Amino acid sequence: MIIAHNVSDTPFELSRAEIDRAFAPFVGKEFAAGDDATWDALLAKRRRKLRKMRLRRQYLGWLPGAARSPKVVQRIYEKNWHDKNLTRLLDPGERDVPCIWGDRRMLVGAPGLKRVYLLHLMRMIEAFQPKSVLEVGCGIGINLLSLAARFPEISFHGIDLTDHGIDAVREVAAQETLPDVVVDFSPEPLLDLTAHRHIKAQRASAAELPFDDDSFDLVYSVMALEQMEAIRPTVMAQLRRVSNGHVGMLEAFRDWNETGMQRDYIVGQGYFAARMDELPGYGLQPVLVVNDMPVKVNMNLGLVVAKTS
Repeated sequence: MIIAHNVSDTPFELSRAEIDRAFAPFVGKEFAAGDDATWDALLAKRRRKLRKMRLRRQYLGWLPGAARSPKVVQRIYEKNWHDKNLTRLLDPGERDVPCIWGDRRMLVGAPGLKRVYLLHLMRMIEAFQPKSVLEVGCGIGINLLSLAARFPEISFHGIDLTDHGIDAVREVAAQETLPDVVVDFSPEPLLDLTAHRHIKAQRASAAELPFDDDSFDLVYSVMALEQMEAIRPTVMAQLRRVSNGHVGMLEAFRDWNETGMQRDYIVGQGYFAARMDELPGYGLQPVLVVNDMPVKVNMNLGLVVAKTS
C-alpha cells in the first residue's frame, strides 16, 4: 500500500507494513477497539492542560517575551542536548507516550517515532537521489549519522543552534566506527560504518545559514521548524536560498492540526503555523506529501518535499 501522494513523477514507496516493522519493537501497550474509557481517562488531563495553554497564549501572547524566540529555543535545547546522549535518546525503555496511527491507539516509546521519521528520510533520499544534503536543526546527529552510513556516496552537512548538539555530533564523527547503538537503531541496513567521519557539522542559526546560494541538492528538517515560528519567513527564505533542488520538511503543518488537542498544543506552544498552500509564496512547490504515520496524540506530522522554483 503506497501512502505517499505524489504531485510529480518522483517514485516514493513506503508501506504501512514497513512502518509497522520500524516502530513495533517500541510499542508498550495497544488499546483494543472499544476500550474508549481507559484511553479517554489517559488523555483527559492532557486535554485540559493543552486547552488552558492555548487560551493563555491567545489572550496573553502579545506580552513581551511570550514568543518562542531563537534565544529561548537555544536555551531550552542547550540544556536538552547537555542532558542526553545517543544511548539515552535511543533507549527502547525511554518513556512511553500516547500515540495514534489511523484507528490504532497505543503507548509507544519515544525512540520508536524517531525511527519512523528516519525511515521516511531514507526513502526520501532514495527517491530524490541528492549528492549533497543539509539537515537544519540536527541536534546530536541521530539522523545525520544514520543517513551518512546508509548513503556513503552523499556529502552530509548539519547545523544546529546549540554548542552541545554540534559537540555531540563531532565527538561521534571522530570515532573510527559508528556506535552500535546507532547501527542497531537504523530501520534499514547501513552500508559503511565509517562514512559518518565525513559529516560536517557546525553551529549556526537557520535564519542565517552560512552557505552559498544553491549549495545543496536537498535541505531537510525534522521537527525543527516547529521551534522557528517567530522567524519563519526568514528561515523559509534561507532554506530556499541554499537549496538547488528540494527542501524536505517533516513538520506539523497546520493543515493536519486544525482542531482539538492538536490545535491547542500547536497554538499554546507557539509552534510552526505554516500551511502547505503557503509554500509557493516562499519559492517552494510541493511535489510529495506523506501524512500517514504514527504520531503523538497532541501533534500530527507529515513529510512535505518541495522543489525550489
